[in-house]
Amino acid sequence: MNNQLGLRGTYSPSLRDRSVWKVIGPVLEASSGVTEVEGQVPQTSDLTFQQETTTKTVQILLLTPTSLDAPEKQSTGLRLRQFVASSPAMHPSKAIAFLLSEDSFTSASGRYSLNSLLALQVVMFESLTNLLPVISIPDAPSFLPAIQDFMANLEDIPVPNPSLTDSVALLSHATSDYPGTLSEETRNILSDLFPSFRKMSQATRSQEGQKIIEHYFDSTAAENIINFWKEDVSRE
Repeated sequence: MNNQLGLRGTYSPSLRDRSVWKVIGPVLEASSGVTEVEGQVPQTSDLTFQQETTTKTVQILLLTPTSLDAPEKQSTGLRLRQFVASSPAMHPSKAIAFLLSEDSFTSASGRYSLNSLLALQVVMFESLTNLLPVISIPDAPSFLPAIQDFMANLEDIPVPNPSLTDSVALLSHATSDYPGTLSEETRNILSDLFPSFRKMSQATRSQEGQKIIEHYFDSTAAENIINFWKEDVSRE
């Protein structure tokens, strides 16, 4: 594949050891503008891209819905923190490339996509002070075009803290009763009880926290709230 997108990039050798390599590997190896990082230098990012016609550079952390499953969630949170903390002066622009499907071509349903993206937002709220931009990618063939589109609109400005509106919007989906959402009254009570998403997540995993939720809400609502956080968002 010729480098028609005008991107030059490198990827970490560690990608070869991950399950996502089976679909992303052929895409990267087919591009003349993307090469593997040589040597054994530790990499906190998975990929780094630069536009050929500008000096814009962005570091990418590649995640998939599997990265958010219970066995991987803790290590994903750690990777996010390390990624944000690494080389801020050299690479000020960072983003998450979220591959919605690990199949060769997209097979993610609308619900699967929404739930996965919500789960990613939850993990970022739990792990980071500032949220990272997310490049949503339906399948592996769309990967490089999506990176190119993102970089074409990239501005060298800091990522702002999530606004109150953004937090409330996410909180409204904190129920396992898909596609239902939490009422305004329920959201207000939850935000009063728990000052952060991290505190809320921790509460749903403890008996004391669950008792508090069950005290303020009816049994059905309490169960749906607890299951959303306890099960890290059920996915098809």
